[in-house]
Order: sequence, then structure tokens, then C-alpha cells
Amino acid sequence: MGITLAWLRLDARRRWRALVVLALLVALATATVLSAVAGARRGATAFDRLWAGTLPATATVLANQPGFDWAKVSALPEVTAMGLLVIYYGATVEGLPGANLSFPPANAALGQTIERPVVLAGRRYNPARVDEVDVSPHFVAHYGKGSEIR
Repeated sequence: MGITLAWLRLDARRRWRALVVLALLVALATATVLSAVAGARRGATAFDRLWAGTLPATATVLANQPGFDWAKVSALPEVTAMGLLVIYYGATVEGLPGANLSFPPANAALGQTIERPVVLAGRRYNPARVDEVDVSPHFVAHYGKGSEIR
């Protein structure tokens, strides 16, 4: 046992630089692996966090019938929330040629209890006000407009 310790002391004195470099490489590899594991664990829950925050719709129904009875659909046990849309292709934004409103919401559920948007900047629109809307980053980039639209 004494000979082994003496040999290790002599060898450590001669190779201390190589041992330090080896220790740094082991520390760097360990940090890389631990960071990858932590990122993978967070990434594994990303979908669930997004789903809980945005409450996406799982089905879209286009009845295409005036006066369709949506009460029967909302009474189904599988339906937990229902957002209604107005199908109107003629709505435009004054001062923005070519901008189309697509399908504006017809009830307060859309954007509140279903299909809730992620707010990147500012705040959510107030559904009780007719002069407020949410806009996408694409809209802002394409039209050069944002919160200053009045």
C-alpha cells in the first residue's frame, strides 16, 4: 500500500497539468449532459403548458345554415366550451387596404374560454369594447401598424 501511494504522488507531480485538463473536460461534459437533461425535461412539458394556456379547439364545425341550433351541440357531454364565429367575408379595416377580418368572434367565449391567444406584448383586448382587437406579429410586420391604430 505504501509503494502505491508513493508512486501516485510521484506520478501526480509529473502529470498535474494533464490531470487538471482531464478534470476540466469531465466537468464540462457533466455540465453539458445535465443541461441537456434539464432542457429535455422542460421541453417534455412544453406542449401541456401551451395547451393549458391557450385552450385550443379540438374540433371546428361549419354548419352553413342560418338559424342552426347550437344549443344542441353545446349540450353534448363532450363539449366543454364553444366559441362562435361570424362567417362574413366583406369586413375590412378602414385605412388598411386588403386587410380582412376573417372570422370575427360572435360570442365572448372565443378568446376567453377557448382559443385564448398568447400575448407577446401589451395586453389582451377588452371584448366589451368595439374599438379594441388583438393583432398578430405578422399583421404588425405586414402593415406597419400596432397599438396606434384608431
